[in-house]
Amino acid sequence: MKGLRDTALIFMKDIREYYGKAPTLSWGLLFPVTLVVLMGYYAAGMGTWRLVPGLLSITLLFSATTLPQVAVSFDKMSGGINLFIYAPVRGWSLVIGKAMGGIFLGLLGSGVAVIILRGLSGPIPLIHPVFLALGLILGSVTFSMLGVLLAALLEPTEAVATLNFLRFTMIFLGSGMIPKAVIPGFLQPVAYSLPMVYAADAIRYGMYNVYEYLDPYTALIGVTIYLAALSAVSFRALLKILMP
Repeated sequence: MKGLRDTALIFMKDIREYYGKAPTLSWGLLFPVTLVVLMGYYAAGMGTWRLVPGLLSITLLFSATTLPQVAVSFDKMSGGINLFIYAPVRGWSLVIGKAMGGIFLGLLGSGVAVIILRGLSGPIPLIHPVFLALGLILGSVTFSMLGVLLAALLEPTEAVATLNFLRFTMIFLGSGMIPKAVIPGFLQPVAYSLPMVYAADAIRYGMYNVYEYLDPYTALIGVTIYLAALSAVSFRALLKILMP
């Protein structure tokens, strides 16, 4: 029970202290929402079946990765991370607590994106709701763990630069905006190495009954593997901070 209580307290602390920070608002909400509004006007011409799930995945990516990275980086800079050493807080409680803020913001951002896209491109189909829900939930947890990991391993400026490099790579190669058919062959192996490809195809199948890179079952397995790997490495990285 203490572990669950610690997790909830860390989550509420991060929401209270870091939700209103400029990096969280700009990268976690304003940028993806702006992108959704701009590209949503062209959804019909570019094919709603590929652009709408892609924009939803991009929103999930930016929203879910931002808050954990901001929270862990600010805690490291301020020395607040040391409080968890003396509390004491279990390693898994810290990891999950830090990730929960990203999961919450990721799902919130995705909900806002759905409302905007519905207004711009019309009704959004929901053919396989289970795949859509799993794609969103597993994707948000995976992306949140990515933010935790980079913030734990790197200095704040390095974490931001690395995270932005990965996020913009995934926008263009992660089945977000550019069709697989126009991506050069030598770059397609890179696309398959990106977690957003798996989340995006699960979301796309859940909404439109189609997929681009991988069938939905393989996509869900792939994003789950990423989730497990990132969670394990994030746990070890934060544990080294707590017990150097």
